[in-house]
Amino acid sequence: MKKAFYILAALVLALTAYAQEEEDFYDKTLMQEFEEQFNIYFVYSNGAGDNALARANDGKGGFGASMSFFTMYRAYLNVGVEYNHYTVSNHALASNAESTNIFKLYLELMYKYHISRKVSINPEASIGFANLSQKRDSNNYGDQGGVVYTLGFNIDYRLEAIGFFAGVNYAMIKANVNTVPEYEDFYSKLNSVNIIVGIKF
Repeated sequence: MKKAFYILAALVLALTAYAQEEEDFYDKTLMQEFEEQFNIYFVYSNGAGDNALARANDGKGGFGASMSFFTMYRAYLNVGVEYNHYTVSNHALASNAESTNIFKLYLELMYKYHISRKVSINPEASIGFANLSQKRDSNNYGDQGGVVYTLGFNIDYRLEAIGFFAGVNYAMIKANVNTVPEYEDFYSKLNSVNIIVGIKF
């Protein structure tokens, strides 16, 4: 009987200690502890829908980086930059350019939902500035500015000093173009699906 009591007491103490550790962990998160400050990532983008980006370009990859500068109650405000490279696959729709490059500067709101001490699911939304340029050799075929909106999520796996993440998002660019009205949506509303893999410090 005493042995069973000691075993039960030990289990209760162990569970209490574990519960307190989990509570401390989440309390630190709620008290604005920075779990991440700087992220770098690889992104593979591919055009989606019926528009010039999807019909006339093939995604070849890109890279980006973002930094957290404010957090409250597991919500993070990040600022980031991203570069996407495409090769032109349909010259009838994209002039004589060989490549399309997209640069993005964005502000992102992200929420971290912890499913364990090391793993979290993070829905995110962003808005920013986009610049599109088309080139052939050293010749620039023009630049277009616009606004980019992004919706997506990523999954984190956190170690002591660094973390790894992977995710997917849907980006919608509203570019400033000068063309006839019947082609305006085709060249100005550019959508893409983006797969992201990266590391967090």
